[in-house]
Amino acid sequence: RRQGMVSMQNNKNSMRSLASSCRLAVPGALLALLAACGGGGGGGSESSGSVVASTTSVSVAASYVDAAPTGTFSVEAVDMSADGLYLDFDYDTRGVQSVDFTETVPGRADFTVSFRPPIDVDVGTVSDTITLRVCADDRCARQVRGSPIRVTATYTITSPTSATISTTALSALGSTATPTEITRNATLNLVGIGPTPPTVMPIHSSTVVRSVSSSSVSGSEIALEFDLVPPDRLLAGTHAENVTIRVCYDSQCRRDVNGSPFTMALTYIVTNDP
Repeated sequence: RRQGMVSMQNNKNSMRSLASSCRLAVPGALLALLAACGGGGGGGSESSGSVVASTTSVSVAASYVDAAPTGTFSVEAVDMSADGLYLDFDYDTRGVQSVDFTETVPGRADFTVSFRPPIDVDVGTVSDTITLRVCADDRCARQVRGSPIRVTATYTITSPTSATISTTALSALGSTATPTEITRNATLNLVGIGPTPPTVMPIHSSTVVRSVSSSSVSGSEIALEFDLVPPDRLLAGTHAENVTIRVCYDSQCRRDVNGSPFTMALTYIVTNDP
């Protein structure tokens, strides 16, 4: 879990308040701090005033072709004493990347929950808990009524892109007496693509296949070209190699699209015939 309140003297640059100290000078206003005041959370007796959240659940959804989403909620304090308040919070990080807030009006903090990039999260639904404590003292020994507040942040990830390949087997015939360049071709067909074209990552041993190149024919079609080792560099006989073709959402190939990877079985017959 990540915490949103640490010792002021250890984290001066992260303090944000409306006064020179960690406590607001304005009666009835909620302290607007991120990682600034006092030591960790705690229970303790309730203090005067109360606090309420606009919601206790934030739900977002995204796919691997989308940008990272955000969610929002607010916390409002009422009937505060002239001494002001302290705010402490922490959160899980299965799907949540960060939590930040601004004080748009006195007594209310508007929170923004920034979720992790979809590509960093497995397909499915993850839930995190954001715990907020609003206190009368910098040690959070005296929480106000309604504190602590627990907000559940739910993040649903989907994989929208699917790929198929025109064939999973290729063959070629060559002669040791003919130093001819030999290529073979296949086609990837895509549905559900996003604004960034998928990455094609071929994996091969170079026994038969010298290189594999890919080029976009259209938004939904990718041409594959298999450049074979020239037959005059091989012994006569039957040569075989399996080439793995991965189709991924990102350039590092952390997430394959649906249907990927593919295995291309390539058979290469080389003779001594001129």
